[in-house]
Amino acid sequence: SFVAGAEKDQREAALAQARIQQHERNLQNLAERRTRLETQLQSLANLEEEQAQLEDISLEQQAVQERLLQLETNEESLREQRTEKQEEQKQLRQRLNQQTSQFQQQQGRLASLQALQQAELEGQDAELDAWLKNQGLTSWSRLGEVLEIEAGWEKAVEVALANSLAALLSEVPLDKNLTQRLASLPVGNLLVYQQASTIINNLPTDSLLNKIRNPNKLPASLAQQLANIKTATNLAEALIQQQNLSGVISLITAQGEQVFADGMLLQAATAQTTGMLARQQEIRRLEEQQSLLEEALNELEFKEASCL
Repeated sequence: SFVAGAEKDQREAALAQARIQQHERNLQNLAERRTRLETQLQSLANLEEEQAQLEDISLEQQAVQERLLQLETNEESLREQRTEKQEEQKQLRQRLNQQTSQFQQQQGRLASLQALQQAELEGQDAELDAWLKNQGLTSWSRLGEVLEIEAGWEKAVEVALANSLAALLSEVPLDKNLTQRLASLPVGNLLVYQQASTIINNLPTDSLLNKIRNPNKLPASLAQQLANIKTATNLAEALIQQQNLSGVISLITAQGEQVFADGMLLQAATAQTTGMLARQQEIRRLEEQQSLLEEALNELEFKEASCL
């Protein structure tokens, strides 16, 4: 019975040992499973982190693509602007060349007219020119240089004033001192008028004086002379009115044909369209155009420089 009891105890001990071993194996399995789960959990955490990183990279990539697209758009816009500027510069250069050519041509024309006008107003006497310079009279204006005349009536005024157009306009009073100063005139004759400063009101509308735009520049005696000359549309009209003329009153056409109470002055067809005052008007017009052209050239040169 002792043996039987011992054997029972041994069996129970073996069974207990087996159970212990089973539990240990179960614990080991659970530990391994826990390790695997922890590893899997760590992998999942890493995966989520990587997923977040991938999302960040994707967003950055999208931003880079958008930036790239914007840069391409900007580059295209810059190319278009560059093309436009090149075209604008080309057009500016063409305009600049055209206006430069026009300026040079007009400058040549102006220089020729000025030389011709100076020769006609001042003459070509070297001795007289030197004397005028020594007397300090070269700064005095000539009457033909200062008069402004209604377009189309230059020839009539030139005929009426004749040699007075070359007269000097004195900047000082015509007194004894000036007379003594000019007494040493070496050759020819010298016509001098006191520079006018009076304002003429109530101009006769039918007189040649009314064709002067700046009558205050006329010496008083010449203003009265032009006031005594009536204007006529043509020679036929002037001849019809001739019977009504008397004394110093006369009639004149725009072409310079003048009718007196007892005579007339005719103009050849070629002489009707040429003259000193018409030339002076053209000189004044060209000088104004040259001034405007010079401003335009400066502006075009500035714009062209801005396109570079």
